[in-house]
Amino acid sequence: MLLGSIRTRLLGLVFATVVPFTALIAAGLWNQWRSDQAAALERAANEARLLAAQVDDHIGNLVNLLAALSRVVSWNAADTAANDAVLHRIKSDLPDFVASLRVFDLDGANIGSSSAAASNRRSVGERAYFREILGGKWMSIGDINLARHSAQLVMSIARPVEDEDGRLRAVVTIGTSLQPFQHALNLKRLPPGSVIRIVDQNGIVIARSDESVSPIGRDLSKLEVVGRHLAAKEISEVVKWGDGVERITASATTQHAPWLVSVGLPTDIAHAAVVRPLVWNALLITGTLITAFVIAWMLSGRIVRPLRQLGKDATALAAGDLNHRSAVRSDDEVGGLADRFNQMAARLEQRQEEAGHAADDLRQTKDTLATVIDASPVAIVCSDTDRPFSFGADPPNRFSVILPKKRSASAPTWCRRKAARTRVVSSGVRSRATRCATCA
Repeated sequence: MLLGSIRTRLLGLVFATVVPFTALIAAGLWNQWRSDQAAALERAANEARLLAAQVDDHIGNLVNLLAALSRVVSWNAADTAANDAVLHRIKSDLPDFVASLRVFDLDGANIGSSSAAASNRRSVGERAYFREILGGKWMSIGDINLARHSAQLVMSIARPVEDEDGRLRAVVTIGTSLQPFQHALNLKRLPPGSVIRIVDQNGIVIARSDESVSPIGRDLSKLEVVGRHLAAKEISEVVKWGDGVERITASATTQHAPWLVSVGLPTDIAHAAVVRPLVWNALLITGTLITAFVIAWMLSGRIVRPLRQLGKDATALAAGDLNHRSAVRSDDEVGGLADRFNQMAARLEQRQEEAGHAADDLRQTKDTLATVIDASPVAIVCSDTDRPFSFGADPPNRFSVILPKKRSASAPTWCRRKAARTRVVSSGVRSRATRCATCA
């Protein structure tokens, strides 16, 4: 059996004592890990909200610029040259990420541009963002396109131009490159291994911090994770990114544009506070368990060895060696058991000696009686007081006789000694009474 010996039982007791403490420490570390993971998820969510706010600030600044432009441009097609001059002058004072400023009439025809390039004079009547402004939206963001004159990815933001009565007269747009959004992805405050990604409402990557994760312009709409985050608008979970690395990921949606900002933090930050205590606790538990097993092994040895010796002593005693004594000496219960074992062996030896002396006395008595009987001319018989008996003559010149229980006048003489009696029998030559050898 697994726990059939004292030593294994003691080791099992030590193990059963250490396991609950190990489980308690493991439960504490698990709770700490979950708490750290929740904190990491919250941190990722806060970073995603902060970046979404920065994107909103940038878009808000562009929308405010469009609001100012809507006050200075003309919706009259005859003023196209004047609009070109105004927009060109304003564009020269703006940052480089502003690609173009344009004004369109309600048919989508260009009536003003900051650049004389022919591409800026194209009609936008079929563009979705232009249609949304005509539909009554106060602001609309177009799809990402590759600018022909700069080979950069740009997007258009449109705003209505209204007269004093609030009637829609024209549409003013601003084309901006994605560079500002890329610069907004500041990783300095994030742990190493963190990534940031911005996708538009169609799942197209607008900006990213790491090219290996998702290149700009890539369509991620077919990814289940991206679709789930776009639908949730704000979510935090652990997901696997494009580089195959699992990260603690949080996503937040911008207010001015239906864009999704996702921040991925390495899972190590959730484990960092647990790994060091886990290592130390594992070493402590292992050391404690080994020490406890060593101590239990030594103590069990001090218990088992004298018991094994007592077993050998009992085997020797059972084999007939009554002179054998146990050499076990201790002040505990095992020592008391050894003392009682030696006392038992001494008593057995004493009884054996007494039995030997009794056997010698009986043999001597038998020898004496045999000598008396052999030397006596009459037969001497000893019997119980209530049992009849028959006696065959020995040697052959003597005869057999059966004696009755009751005594008669002619019966032989009775000799009594305690519960036994002796009857003297005639030899057939002459009758005479004599005392038996037992009563002699």
